[in-house]
Amino acid sequence: QIQVTGSTIYLEFETTSNIKTMSCVYPIIKAQQPTFTLSPTTLSIACGDMGSKTFTVNNVYNTPSVSYSWSYNGWTPVSSTATSITLVPSSATALPSNVVVTPSVSGVSQPSKTCVVSRAAFSANSEILGNSIICPGSTQTYTLTNSGSYSSVAWNIPQTSVATITSSTNSSVTVQIVGSGYFKLNAVVSNGCGQTATIPRAFYIGVPVVNTYANSNKIFGVADVYSTNY
Repeated sequence: QIQVTGSTIYLEFETTSNIKTMSCVYPIIKAQQPTFTLSPTTLSIACGDMGSKTFTVNNVYNTPSVSYSWSYNGWTPVSSTATSITLVPSSATALPSNVVVTPSVSGVSQPSKTCVVSRAAFSANSEILGNSIICPGSTQTYTLTNSGSYSSVAWNIPQTSVATITSSTNSSVTVQIVGSGYFKLNAVVSNGCGQTATIPRAFYIGVPVVNTYANSNKIFGVADVYSTNY
């Protein structure tokens, strides 16, 4: 059994008189098992990102007579070297496939290495603008900042007994106040890759409730404070 390092070989002679003579010791060098790595191993791509990405394979033990075969569906090649390839996504909205490289040593295929490609999380950079002071029975219009960067905007109010939506566009919504209490106005925005994010704004309609009680002919009150925008 030859080890990767530390193995030697020599020849021992023994005469008829039982005299032993050893030849010179020669080291035996065993080639390392071909080993390869791919960088990066994971890649997160935001919707709309058409920037170039470079993938590099490393021949860890400098094994000779190596060639590489790349697989990259959904990508467009830009340039390449003997050990790397630069690609751009073929679409701004369709997620490209994983990038795979298969090394071959003297024509013999080695285990493939893969970079796992995923879609980056979608984060909306917007807020709902409009009047915070609302009276029962009134009608208010609210606008969404940065609305043009989304493919669609859907407005909703879960608390329909307090407020309802009378009309809306991607950039604005008109709200009719029909009762008192708490309600939340939501703008659900979508990007071109089908990802969604919710932008909320909360309101409280009506006079805050005051709890009172009698003690020694005095009236004490505790007022609940309501936030209109959080």
